[in-house]
Amino acid sequence: PKGIIPGELQDARKINFYKVIDHFNDRLSYEETEQYTYGNTALYAPFVYLPQTIGILAARTITHRTILIAYAGRACTFIFCIFLLYTDKKNMKWGKMAYFMIVFMPMMLSQIVSLSADAVTNTIILTFVSYIVKYCYDDRMETIENWQLAILFAMMIELSFCKIVYLPICLLVCLLPNNIFVNRKSAILYKVLSISIVVIANLVWLSISAGFLIEFNPGVDSKEQILFVLSHIPRYLLISLRTVLEHGDKWLLQMVGSNLGWAMDVEIPKILILIYLGMVFGCLIIGAETTEDYRPSNVKIIKPVTGFVLLGVIALIFTSLYVQWTPVANNVINGIQGRYFIPILPLLVILLNNKLYITSRKYHYKYLYMTIACINMLVIIKQIFFYI
Repeated sequence: PKGIIPGELQDARKINFYKVIDHFNDRLSYEETEQYTYGNTALYAPFVYLPQTIGILAARTITHRTILIAYAGRACTFIFCIFLLYTDKKNMKWGKMAYFMIVFMPMMLSQIVSLSADAVTNTIILTFVSYIVKYCYDDRMETIENWQLAILFAMMIELSFCKIVYLPICLLVCLLPNNIFVNRKSAILYKVLSISIVVIANLVWLSISAGFLIEFNPGVDSKEQILFVLSHIPRYLLISLRTVLEHGDKWLLQMVGSNLGWAMDVEIPKILILIYLGMVFGCLIIGAETTEDYRPSNVKIIKPVTGFVLLGVIALIFTSLYVQWTPVANNVINGIQGRYFIPILPLLVILLNNKLYITSRKYHYKYLYMTIACINMLVIIKQIFFYI
C-alpha cells in the first residue's frame, strides 16, 4: 500500500513518540500501491517471519491503521517467543538460571518484542538446545516418541532457514542417546536423514536468496574474498584473531545490550551491562542446580561435539561477514555485532556444566531476580527518554 511508511517516519534516527502519535490514525489504502525494495529482508525465508505474519494478518481483518497492524505483529512475536522460552526452562535438567539470564538480557528482550527475524531465530535455537539437553539427561525417558522426533525435526528445518551461520547447531541431534530410540539402526537413520534434509533445505534457500544479496560496501567482492580466504588460510586466521582482540570487548557489551534500537541508537550505561554480563557468566559457570547423577550413554562425546558446533558457528559468523561485508583482503572483519553471539550462549551452558558445582544446597535467587528487574527497568526508562 502506498504511504505505508509516512515520510516523517522514514528516518529511524529522527523518530519519537510524538511523531508516532501524530500518525496513529493513518490508514492503509489498498487501492494505491507502490514497489518497496529491501534486500535484507528478502534474504530470510518466510518461515522466520511466521509469528509476525500471523499477527499482521489478524490485525488487518479488523483495522487499517498502520501502527496497530505493526504492533499486532510485534505482540504475536512476543507471545510466540515467551511460550517457547517458558518451555525451555522446564526442559533444562541444570543451568536453568543461566537460561533465565540469557532470556532476560536487554538485547534479547528488545528483539522478542520486535518484528525482527532475530527474535524467531534466537528463540528456536534456545528451544532446540533445551530439548536436546532434556532428551540426553532425562533418566526417566525410556523411548523417544515419534511426535517428539517430529518436533525436533521441525525445529531443525526452521533453524536451517534462519541463517546459514547457525546451521552447525543442528549437529547437536547427534547427541541423542541411541538407547532412547527403538533400536540403534533407527537412531542412526533419523540422525543422518534429518541432518541431510536440513543441509539440502538450507542450500536450496541459499540458491533462491543469493539473487537478493547486495554488496553494499566499497571494495566488497564476495567471489574474490572467498578465493583470498581459501588461498591464505593462515593469514585469515590471524585476521580473525586481530578482529577478536580489537573488538571482542565491544561484542560482549553489545550482546547484553549496550546499544539498542534501530541502528543501535539507544546507548545503555556500560556499568549496568558489565553487572549483567558478570551475572550471566557466573550463572553459566555455576549453573548446575540438581542433585541428579544421571550420565547419558554418550556422555564422553557431549562436550567435544558441543565445542565443535560452537567453534563452527563462530567461524561461519566471521567468514560470512568477511565475505559479504568486508573489502577484499582487509586486515579486520567488518560488520560483526554482539547480538550474533546470543544463540551460542546455550551451548556454553552445556560446555561449562561441571559436576564439581553440583550441590544439594537450594540457591536463593531473589537478589538476582531483583537485579535483573532493576537493570531492565533502567533500560526501559533510558529508551523512553531517548524517544521523547
